[in-house]
Amino acid sequence: MKSRFASAHEAAHGRDPDRTWPTPVNTWDPSPPGCLDYVFVDGARVLQADLAFATPHPDDENLFPSDHLGVMAKLDVG
Repeated sequence: MKSRFASAHEAAHGRDPDRTWPTPVNTWDPSPPGCLDYVFVDGARVLQADLAFATPHPDDENLFPSDHLGVMAKLDVG
């Protein structure tokens, strides 16, 4: 994908996140952590990019919205 598209997070920060998977919700897959989630862009300027859904529930530090962290991007497509 990166041969044709740019990673929005890499464009904004100079590198992709260290990991987007897993969160503590994952108790079943022992695979090593990594960056599996991206926002790829082509022809848009990346204004901002960051991780989303990276904050656990206030009452349970192991409870996240997903077993993956999200990636968000604010783009200028004009």
